Amino acid sequence: MTKNQIILAVVAFVAGILIVGSLGKNKNNSGQIPTGETTQNTNIFSNLSDLCLTIPKEKITSLYGEPIVKTETFTRSNSWTCEYFVDATNFVGLHLENMSVENQKKGNTFLDRTIEASSKIPMENFLARNEKGDIVDIYLVLGPNQYVRVSRSSSTKIPEDKYINFASKVVGLIK
Repeated sequence: MTKNQIILAVVAFVAGILIVGSLGKNKNNSGQIPTGETTQNTNIFSNLSDLCLTIPKEKITSLYGEPIVKTETFTRSNSWTCEYFVDATNFVGLHLENMSVENQKKGNTFLDRTIEASSKIPMENFLARNEKGDIVDIYLVLGPNQYVRVSRSSSTKIPEDKYINFASKVVGLIK
């Protein structure tokens, strides 16, 4: 490696760290969503530290129509996730994310996914479909920089109609 290549690699690495570090600026230290981020409703997410506690498995059981056997929570600087397992390996997931909706659309398009809205979901939304036509994720748009992404572990265990129906019921929680 030449000296110029090493310098370029170091500069790229430092720039990457700065970019990743700036992504966490949407969340304050209390775990609360900053005022003004949500355009539709902040009540359910007003004191968020663990999405699985905020939206318990009993609530998801009633919306999904099958018992939830366990949950797993993940938190990053601008994202809160809860995976609700219907068996040992299959789950539906909710992800509150403070990121640009337009950038999510662009990223999905870059990955050769088709973006479309669903009239079955009673709020601003978009679905990302892979090249086979399967829904990868459903995005429930709260504002230009905030959304709830609804995910699933398997399109065979969780069929499309049940997936969309579940997402439409989640709207009642967040609207």
